[in-house]
Amino acid sequence: MSTTRPRQLILTRPGQIRALTAPLAHRVVAAFERMGPATIAEVADTIGAPPESLYYHVRRLSRAGILIEAERRDTGGRPEIVWEIPGREVAFDHTTNDPDFLDALCRAADALLRLASRTYHAAVRSGASRRGRRRTLMLQQHAVRLRARDLEELNNRLEEIADFIAEHDAGPGTPMISLTMVMAPE
Repeated sequence: MSTTRPRQLILTRPGQIRALTAPLAHRVVAAFERMGPATIAEVADTIGAPPESLYYHVRRLSRAGILIEAERRDTGGRPEIVWEIPGREVAFDHTTNDPDFLDALCRAADALLRLASRTYHAAVRSGASRRGRRRTLMLQQHAVRLRARDLEELNNRLEEIADFIAEHDAGPGTPMISLTMVMAPE
C-alpha cells in the first residue's frame, strides 16, 4: 500500500474524464477520496450501493488511471483487491483548450449535476432539515459581478470549504452530507 500520495491527481486526458460521465462513478471517486485505500465492498457499504453495481465503474476508473491497485488481500479464495486514487483528491486540468477534453469535461459536469439533483430530490422527499444552523438541505444560486480581488477572495473561501469538508469527515455512523459547488461566468 502506498504511504505518500500527492495531494491531487490531475486529470489531463479526455479518456480520463470520460470515466466520470456517470453519476455513480463520481460517487465512487468521492468515496475513495474520503476513505483512502479500500475494497469495492467497503466502498459499496459506504455509499449504500450493491458491490456488483460498482465493478464496471471501478474497471473504467482503473483503465483511466484514476484508481490503482494498492494491494491484494488473501481471502482463502479469490484475492480481494484494495484500490486507491494515486492522489488524495481528483482535479481537472482547466488549462487545456483541447475540444475533446472540454467536451468530456462538460459531460462529466452533467453527470455530477445529475447526481446532485438526485441527491437533492431524495433529501426533499425524506424530510431533510431546511432551517437553522443544523440544516442538511440548501439550494441557492447567486449571480453577481465581482472585482478581481473579490473573485480571488471567493476562490480562497471555496477552497477553505472544500478543505474543511475533507478534514472533518466524521466517518461511518454519522449522516452524510453532499455538497456540489459550481462556479461559472455568465
